[in-house]
Amino acid sequence: MLNPIVRDLLHEGRVRQCFVVDKLQQGMDATYDSDVSAKACVISADGVPEFTKVESGRFIVPTNPYGVQAGIKWVESNYRKFDIINRTQERAKSALQSVEDEKGFSLIDTASTGHYTAFQSAVAGALSFADVAKASAAMKKARVTPSKVCLNPSREADLYLLQNANNAPYFLPEYSEENVRKGVVGKLLGMEVLSVPNGDTITRVDNTGKEVIEDLTIIPDNKVFIVGKPEFVGVFCVRQDILVETQKMLPSWEDLFAIYEIIGWGIRYCKGIAKIAIQ
Repeated sequence: MLNPIVRDLLHEGRVRQCFVVDKLQQGMDATYDSDVSAKACVISADGVPEFTKVESGRFIVPTNPYGVQAGIKWVESNYRKFDIINRTQERAKSALQSVEDEKGFSLIDTASTGHYTAFQSAVAGALSFADVAKASAAMKKARVTPSKVCLNPSREADLYLLQNANNAPYFLPEYSEENVRKGVVGKLLGMEVLSVPNGDTITRVDNTGKEVIEDLTIIPDNKVFIVGKPEFVGVFCVRQDILVETQKMLPSWEDLFAIYEIIGWGIRYCKGIAKIAIQ
């Protein structure tokens, strides 16, 4: 057997799809300019418009390293039937993308109430079509094009049933047939449904000092985000994309490797992000 018994799928990062990705050159500052405004007014035939001085703002996006470091004894590598070094690197990349998603959607969560008040679900404990429609309409009213519905896969069941505010299902034969046949909700109200599962397994120490192994929650079950096109959301800075460095340690008879990236997020305006809170 050349492969181990697989625990679960490797995590694939999703949060980058919500931002404009900017790959920085070495030494380049992650600075960005804000949009500008111009004032219009009604004037008389002999009048002139009020003079407006137009200026832009500038903000800096801090970038931070995210990394994984591990070592594998040569005895361990020789004992296993599969390529444990390669598999460990795959798992490390999965863990790195999990943390990236968790931090990115945490920022989206914080920014979601910067312009809109969180929309409360019309149906207790479930996401309804009315919830998505209201959040989408509010974003359009603010002159932002909604682009994605970001949610935990546990909320997909609500989209399969697609209930209205009265807890009754909509009669949409083509939509229902597509969901039943493929098991994937592709689009809703013209928006892509971005399903974000929990991240790779992490180990933490609880209040009693006991180690707890659990999946990293990226988007909680009780939150759904409506995000606009990337240019309305923010920027995702990449100073160094995922890189693998390896080294052999002769004194300890092991292979060491480090996987890291240097990234940062910046959200200047909050009009491109809305949150639906599932009560």
